[in-house]
Amino acid sequence: MKKSFQWTEDGREQLEITLEIEDSAITHVDMKCVGCLPFLEMSQSMKTKLNGSIADLTAPTGTDHASMIWRQIISEIQEEWQLPVPQEELCHCRKVSTQRVDRAVVFGAHTIDEVRKRTSANTGCGTCKDDLMQIINHRLKVG
Repeated sequence: MKKSFQWTEDGREQLEITLEIEDSAITHVDMKCVGCLPFLEMSQSMKTKLNGSIADLTAPTGTDHASMIWRQIISEIQEEWQLPVPQEELCHCRKVSTQRVDRAVVFGAHTIDEVRKRTSANTGCGTCKDDLMQIINHRLKVG
């Protein structure tokens, strides 16, 4: 069976992976990757680790964007990926999507103030603050 996974960020990192899977084990990996040097280096390293049992895959533990992207990919491969905020729009006052907030966190906005500056989320009524913190904590959770 073949499964494909993708990460795309306009103008930044792009990752396409196709896995051949037999009996819950990865038998072959095809990967295309575009991005900055740290992301390319991590992707090359991770490609070598994508063989064998899906249950035994381990994700990187850093808080840099490459580690967060790869943690998501590994979780998707293991069918465990889910953001803690299910709605599409996180901030209703400013009409900011959950995905936009999540991508800001992945690319370095690790505090509420940084997310506010990059996205304008949580600059209106403030009711989305808890959801915003859930995304930050979810992405920065290591181990």
